[in-house]
Amino acid sequence: MNKIYQKSSPANKSLGFTLIELLVVVLIIGILAAVALPQYEKAVMKSRVARILPWFKELKRGRDLYLLDGGRSLCMDLGAFADAAGIGYESAVFTGDNTYCNYTLKISSDLSFRSVNGGVYSTTFKEPGTTNRGFFLYMVLSPPSAKLLNAQPGAVFCMPTGDWAKKMCRAITNTQEETCTYGSARVACYRFPNY
Repeated sequence: MNKIYQKSSPANKSLGFTLIELLVVVLIIGILAAVALPQYEKAVMKSRVARILPWFKELKRGRDLYLLDGGRSLCMDLGAFADAAGIGYESAVFTGDNTYCNYTLKISSDLSFRSVNGGVYSTTFKEPGTTNRGFFLYMVLSPPSAKLLNAQPGAVFCMPTGDWAKKMCRAITNTQEETCTYGSARVACYRFPNY
């Protein structure tokens, strides 16, 4: 029996990729994603924080105007500060009593501020995909709070609550970790430059 061998020509070859070529492409895409995703996450957090920082400046300006008008700031009345600065907001809620007070100023559905312990907290930034608290921004407003944190009124800190949050605070502030006294505890904090 004679076997007939046909020479393969480019026209007879199937068009497509080999398994090795596909694996190399998938590997390259995986490496690029592993490098790019953390940088993307940091960029997103930086942009969210950049949106909040001007609000802190406005609240500080409102506080200064409020005090100039003869107001008292014992309870850090964020509603009065916002009114003095001309800041629009959805609600300002007071909770507390004569010795302890807490104001929550809601700017929008995803942005609010809370005054406690002589300072102002921002909305908490949570670690994506977890229930961890993440980090929050804190602005010093009263002299006792300034003394505790060794900062001038108006200073802004990034306060982390875990390893992921520490990485984010370091990337956002571009500063080294400090130790701040917060209540009776000593906690990690990152100071924003130029505040």
